[in-house]
Amino acid sequence: MQEDSFLIKQVLNGDNEAYDILMKRYEKKVFNLSLRILGNYEDAADATQEAFIRAYKSLKTFRNDSKFSTWVCRIVTNVSYDFLRKRKKVTIVSIHTDNDDNRRDIDIPDTDVSSNPADSVTRDELRKAIVEAIASLEPAHRDIIVLRDIKGFSYKEIGDQLNIAEGTVKSRLNRARIKVSKILKNSGELLPPLLRQTK
Repeated sequence: MQEDSFLIKQVLNGDNEAYDILMKRYEKKVFNLSLRILGNYEDAADATQEAFIRAYKSLKTFRNDSKFSTWVCRIVTNVSYDFLRKRKKVTIVSIHTDNDDNRRDIDIPDTDVSSNPADSVTRDELRKAIVEAIASLEPAHRDIIVLRDIKGFSYKEIGDQLNIAEGTVKSRLNRARIKVSKILKNSGELLPPLLRQTK
């Protein structure tokens, strides 16, 4: 089997058939990753196609110090998350932060926070606040919190997808959760009382 690096060189030299080989080699893996993020076959197919298009256009920027499959998986993760933002249907039931000294949960209710319309926060507003908070993270943190807290990937699965150690996954996830927690608390006017009281 031809190495990815060889095929990439062929593509850069104008051999589009070499790119077809790369696509067929990783299409299933990329599609399954997108499907786990989006939960919708049609959207996952579109995201997969878009990811390979972006990868092709950016192939000159690819560095051989990482795996092509890892690079494409990162692209499809970003594309899939863009799809989620457009759909605005992301629901996170719980985001928590933890460290050696402390652990605290921030529960995002799946029902109305209050029976009083004047005090309640709509689910759409809550989702929007969460999506915007996660979107503001740097890619390395955003990818991990989406894969772990939204889609439920294991630490090992995330590590395999992003080609990093499980310990790195955990440390980045913890930092990402802390950042999201701070962003949500700073948006107190959009959040239910239980979030405003979290310290």
